[in-house]
Amino acid sequence: MGLISLFNMKRKGFTLIELLISLLSLVF
Repeated sequence: MGLISLFNMKRKGFTLIELLISLLSLVF
C-alpha cells in the first residue's frame, strides 16, 4: 500500500481527522 507515501507527502498539518477521512475514502 502507498499509505506511507501519502502520509509522508501530507505529513505537514496532517490531522487525525484527515487520516480518518482518508481511511474512509479508501474503504468506501
